[in-house]
Amino acid sequence: MQAIISLMHTIVYHGKSGRIKSVSSGRTRLSRLEIDNGYESIIYKGEVSHFWRTVIVENGAIIGADGRLFKDVTNSISYFIKIEELNEKIKYIDTPSDNDEMRIAIIRFIGVGDVLMVQQVALPSVRKTFPDAHITFWTSDAGARVLHKNPHIDAIKTSDWMHGTNPTVQPLSEMLEYDIVINLINKVDFLPIVTKTNRPDNFFKIAKQQVYDQTSVSLKKAKDNHKIALSHESVEWYYKICMDNSIDSNVIGCALNSHGDMRYYPLQKWIDLANICPDKTFIWFGDRPELGQVNNIPTNVINTGGKLNFSEFITMWMNCDICVGPDSGGMNISGTNNQDYIALIGSTKAKDHIINYKSISTITAKPKLRCSPCYDWQVRNDCAGKGIPWCMDEITPHQIKQEIYKKS
Repeated sequence: MQAIISLMHTIVYHGKSGRIKSVSSGRTRLSRLEIDNGYESIIYKGEVSHFWRTVIVENGAIIGADGRLFKDVTNSISYFIKIEELNEKIKYIDTPSDNDEMRIAIIRFIGVGDVLMVQQVALPSVRKTFPDAHITFWTSDAGARVLHKNPHIDAIKTSDWMHGTNPTVQPLSEMLEYDIVINLINKVDFLPIVTKTNRPDNFFKIAKQQVYDQTSVSLKKAKDNHKIALSHESVEWYYKICMDNSIDSNVIGCALNSHGDMRYYPLQKWIDLANICPDKTFIWFGDRPELGQVNNIPTNVINTGGKLNFSEFITMWMNCDICVGPDSGGMNISGTNNQDYIALIGSTKAKDHIINYKSISTITAKPKLRCSPCYDWQVRNDCAGKGIPWCMDEITPHQIKQEIYKKS
């Protein structure tokens, strides 16, 4: 139980972060050194807890503490406290190749989940077939982060190249200066290719064909699901986040959005889920800035929407006890690290994405959907003109609650 004192207090706090420096009875003044270091003070006549670490100050009044708004405040934005950004000191592997080595490039940019599915079959198969080759993986910054420390890769190269979605798009010239080039850009993203087999094997088949066309060598199939590594900096950063936001180890991570509109689960139902699970703490994730501006969310929700960089997201995500969300990059991150994930599935062929994951369970509105499979660029007549696909809208918060308590 928190120790509560009901007296007038002066709270000295850092103006930018809200971190409390000191609490004293009565009125006290700031020193010149405190002012120069960015500290401010406020008189507070309410109940002050000795366990507070940060305060939320708005319009000259304290309206919350430790990342939570006081219950008597209405129509305000829920705060998530991030005092400093996570800047990981990661040096991606870049082993130089010998002149006698075969040099192989694998290229995939779009989709963190897709990059992780490439590493399940295609990448280890290339390594098995060419054990002495020098393998370079060209990808995005996010792709590089999830591939960090993969033992099958000799070098990771990143580019901010923004290519289109045409399946015939060609890589940049520097990505083609290798003995073998395996171009996986948009090669498994279009019907009818995506319906032939599961997605990891689709990547393998495309890689196999390209290797054979260039060398007449057939890839030897292999599987390996290398876990995503967390850095020392990320562990230290997450500890501070837990302290500032009163996060314990038993939290449920919720992916509020996917980059496919046909996978959207209604925001109100995320709110309903938190309300029917009052003994659980939920952390909301989403990279859309507007998700961080949601008003009147339940008190057992910590909303990080639009406030995290990618390293911060995967650090917090992978430290959740259970994660929930649509078929998304977060789902693939959880599956890769054998983390419990509850996938909310509409009419996408999710089973073809999670075939190599053991920790993922699925929830659907109906056992079988007549409109499956449905992809983001192939909107069915059933959903035309609707903001939320009916197949996602019919999944109930009570279904999710039951699955959470099974795994808890």
